[in-house]
Amino acid sequence: MISILTTNVFPGQDHIIMAAKCLSTQTCQDFEWVFLDGHYNKNKDLISSLCNEYKIKRYIHAPLCKAEHIGRRFHWEIYNNALLLASNDLFLRFGVYRWIHPSVIENAVNSYYQNKIFIDLSHQTLDLKSEYLYSDTNCIVEDLHLEPSVTNQSNLMVCSSGMFSYTKSKMLMMNGNDEAAILIVHCEDADLNSRWSNCGHTKNITYNNSMIRFQHHKSTNDIIPLLEGKNTYCCGANNCLIHYPFSFDLDHDPPVQNPKFEYKGFTWIKCDCCGTVAPVNADSYLSHTRNNKITYASVGVDGRVGRDINILNKDINKVNNINEKFNILLESHTNLKYLNNTEL
Repeated sequence: MISILTTNVFPGQDHIIMAAKCLSTQTCQDFEWVFLDGHYNKNKDLISSLCNEYKIKRYIHAPLCKAEHIGRRFHWEIYNNALLLASNDLFLRFGVYRWIHPSVIENAVNSYYQNKIFIDLSHQTLDLKSEYLYSDTNCIVEDLHLEPSVTNQSNLMVCSSGMFSYTKSKMLMMNGNDEAAILIVHCEDADLNSRWSNCGHTKNITYNNSMIRFQHHKSTNDIIPLLEGKNTYCCGANNCLIHYPFSFDLDHDPPVQNPKFEYKGFTWIKCDCCGTVAPVNADSYLSHTRNNKITYASVGVDGRVGRDINILNKDINKVNNINEKFNILLESHTNLKYLNNTEL
């Protein structure tokens, strides 16, 4: 069995219906769907109805449970939240406004159990037609002509689309996604790949042309609505890190108003008003993670931004009720028990 993790939910419901349709076409139906939703209250009844209609037997639908005291362009910690709620070791990340080939989940399961190899999904980007949202699934499969091909085995995941299979236990070995360091451009991909590349925890194959990523208007400029409720988007002040679109800008011309501090051998900078944190020299930080075999996502960076998800995972596993699990997640962003200083 495998857990399918979905976290990036936008306003509206068409893209959620499409995701449920896509999962219903999979040749392997032995999965649970872990759906963390930035619009949970609006979509609660919809998810229950869709899972019933498309015969998705096992699902977890919960709010994002983000760190509301820290401003973000995107709250990367929600990927760890979905992972911690997953019941299975093997998982596959699957985002909205995407369509995967019907064999993807089956291939992810078989590759892992037979060969201990994970899959990395490359993608095509296409315009989103209205019929893909409202027609039956045959329309999508026939029109898109997905023909997956497999590349050679590698020690590095491209994960440029953010969609890949892996195991919960191996992610815990690395303390999951880095919640503390914001590397500005594709920070999650860059950080995960730099740590994967030299820690010997992964063998993977890339499935080409196995996924469509649809163009849609709810993209970067609409990140704020991803976060239902309290606005935790970066403050937008002139000295905020969000105004530095490339990491090298922080190195050459960092905002002088923001405090710098030393942590684990690196100089960091922190936004005064929203708390977002980044290494001043992103290249040196990534180089360190690529060249040290025991490398963890950083936690406890000035202001207690990131969590030790290993400790958190142990506590979540002690309870069986999903509401109790969620309540532990909810307090974890400020509970000092989970904000220890894990070595980089």
